[in-house]
Amino acid sequence: FERIHQSHLINLSYLKSYIKKDGGYVVMADNSNLPISQRKKERLQELLKTI
Repeated sequence: FERIHQSHLINLSYLKSYIKKDGGYVVMADNSNLPISQRKKERLQELLKTI
């Protein structure tokens, strides 16, 4: 699990894609779009490199 925003904690197993445009957001397995906070964006990018 990873906190990507104050309002959103996600299970990385259900992460479908990461979109950098429009401020950055993730698409989950159920096709929901969740915003990524500016402070959490760098950490998420580092995590995705290791997956």
